[in-house]
Amino acid sequence: FYPEKSLSRAEMAKIFYKLGGYPEGNARFPDVSDKMWYATAINALAAADVLHGYPDGSFHPEDFVTRAEMVKVLENLSGETATRNQTFTDVSVGFWVGSTVTATEAFARIKTSVAQRLW
Repeated sequence: FYPEKSLSRAEMAKIFYKLGGYPEGNARFPDVSDKMWYATAINALAAADVLHGYPDGSFHPEDFVTRAEMVKVLENLSGETATRNQTFTDVSVGFWVGSTVTATEAFARIKTSVAQRLW
């Protein structure tokens, strides 16, 4: 189980793919080979606009998922657009996920929406 191990972007994709029942999508990332165990999950979630790659078009499946990336994926899964109503000293307004990093109210909406979708 490796409870202390960090989660890769590929593992995150596989978890959400299995929970959400997404149809297969077309390959979008040059670093995601169709032969890899995570390809179907990443491609399906990318086609559903849940996961996104990096500006250079890559996905970096073996990189660890950051807290910011996880929050953005949860927002995408929920279908809700979070509003920023709390300031975090380590998140600048211009940070790519800045508008997503929100206070408890927005996370509660996201949590409820994701839970309804998954269960």
